[in-house]
Amino acid sequence: MINIVKSNNIPECLSETKDHKCCVKQVEKEFFGKCYICENKKLTDIETEHFNPDKALKLDWNNLFYSCGHCNGIKSNKYIGMLNCNDFSTIITDVIRFEFNPIPKETPNFVSLKNDNSVFTTIDLLNNVHNSNTDTRNLEANNLNELICDELIALTKKINKFYKANSPEKKAKIKFDISDMLHISSKFLAFKIWLIKSNPNRLNDFRDILPIFVN
Repeated sequence: MINIVKSNNIPECLSETKDHKCCVKQVEKEFFGKCYICENKKLTDIETEHFNPDKALKLDWNNLFYSCGHCNGIKSNKYIGMLNCNDFSTIITDVIRFEFNPIPKETPNFVSLKNDNSVFTTIDLLNNVHNSNTDTRNLEANNLNELICDELIALTKKINKFYKANSPEKKAKIKFDISDMLHISSKFLAFKIWLIKSNPNRLNDFRDILPIFVN
């Protein structure tokens, strides 16, 4: 889960059709095709999610987020007051530590770095998304976590190549590739950011290519 800038280009269809599903393509584009909670891409169970379940906000453009069925089903209307990824007064990856060791595969862990109820509520949701209790949701969570493992392993391999490179030119090329893997549109970016931030040497070498979250 990361901060994402959403435009003020309110789709005309919202007022014309009175159906929030009409603008799913625009919502998808503005969220880079990623579920705003788990950051998975190429979703097959796409939903235009209402961040605030208040029925009065059903057609409010600022309340429509791009979500997968897994995350939306878990969130439902139970997580009032969680962090809003469109609100840049709080940078999510500055207040939540995203921990996940892919080798050996461990359980994703989320650590609060700020004593704040919105942070606690968001972590509660993330824990349920990645470590669900019901059989079906748990299977979905395991599949999601496998995808995250693949991404983190690929990034780790690229970082290892950087440190093994024997020339500045090779390092520069590999660093460019790593920068692409850390682009704001890439999936599971919060976990990738913390893969870099969790190690002082990596942070020193790749700080300049970490995404900067500004509205």
